[in-house]
Amino acid sequence: MAAKARHLVHALLVATATFLAGCTSPYSTPQFYPQQPVVGVRQLLESHGEVDIITIHGMCTHDGKWAHEAINALAEQLGDKSRPKIEPFKLPDTDALIYKRQLDLDGKRVNISAIVWSPILTDMKKGLCYDQKHKTGLCAEGEEHPDFLEKPIESPKFEESRAKINGGLKDSILDDCLADAMAYQGAARGEISKQVQEAILVAAVPGNEHLHTLAEKKEKAEQRKTPLVVFTSSLGSKVGFDAIKALRDPNHPKDAALATIERTKTIFMAANQIPILQLADMTLKSSAEVNALVAAPPKDSLAQLLEDYQAAVRHEQQELHLREVPAKLPTVVVLSDPNDVLSYSLRNSPRRPEYPFVDVVVSNDWTWFGLLESPLSAHREYLVQPQIADLVMNGYTP
Repeated sequence: MAAKARHLVHALLVATATFLAGCTSPYSTPQFYPQQPVVGVRQLLESHGEVDIITIHGMCTHDGKWAHEAINALAEQLGDKSRPKIEPFKLPDTDALIYKRQLDLDGKRVNISAIVWSPILTDMKKGLCYDQKHKTGLCAEGEEHPDFLEKPIESPKFEESRAKINGGLKDSILDDCLADAMAYQGAARGEISKQVQEAILVAAVPGNEHLHTLAEKKEKAEQRKTPLVVFTSSLGSKVGFDAIKALRDPNHPKDAALATIERTKTIFMAANQIPILQLADMTLKSSAEVNALVAAPPKDSLAQLLEDYQAAVRHEQQELHLREVPAKLPTVVVLSDPNDVLSYSLRNSPRRPEYPFVDVVVSNDWTWFGLLESPLSAHREYLVQPQIADLVMNGYTP
């Protein structure tokens, strides 16, 4: 009997070792390209005493659970593990929800805001619920349904037979996630962006939610000088910077958009999708040939904002007869997991943006036997990774 027990223990040990050997996380330590400093929240706190943080989610349905996780993951990096329940507030002119938390730390202050814009797409996306074998995301049933809905969306059961893995990918990746990109890149982009503009103006300034008019909110944003750190994810990078760009007023030398860019010190773009989203804005050059050349894509919203800001600084210096000094631009940090099928690094892209950026390669989850990493974890779980929250808070020194 003792011999059998030893053989069983030995077999279990061999099986466990084999299992663990097949479980890897190749970029659990983030890799930086190029090696250059990244300013974090702590450094800004030391020099300024107060910092604002805005985070915007990407594609796939997000609700208050995401907002709490994102805000509290950052708070815990600063030593506050209380994880209080944060009540959202809703504005009359947008379906987006804003969650805010203020941290007071030994005379210093951090204001964290999370924008949940998923509710804006509810009426558009619910038309796909009938196609889900397992109701998930916006269409989830019972207690799993998004907390911004009073009750789950009613939809027919999907009756055809569908393989489990294929069904899971269709239910989540296509019906709940890529559906966001389709909606935003289509005819509704302007209406979606208008609602996000309102949310960003409120998120960017503590207490701004109590102002009634858009003009009042813009004025507050123009007056705010506190350093800002922005963390966007996936499609949220385009949604967020499109919205800020739409706040531009050509007749105003320092409007809400440029005032926001001026105080932004670091921009983290997780699960970056610029290379593939650019396709929707491209055109073909006029040609009689079938294989027409692709026209150069328009610059993304962030690139245009940074150019406008640089031009505004040059104009101000000329008006004041000052020596021209290049505007100090925020550090742009591009985070990507190589196993995330929905995101892209930028350094080798032929259409990479002209502004300076740092490519950071990370692993968000385990890779199993070199075959698979959870597609959803690879795409969505950046900010809850301790090494990423640590990077946002503590920065990086090569």
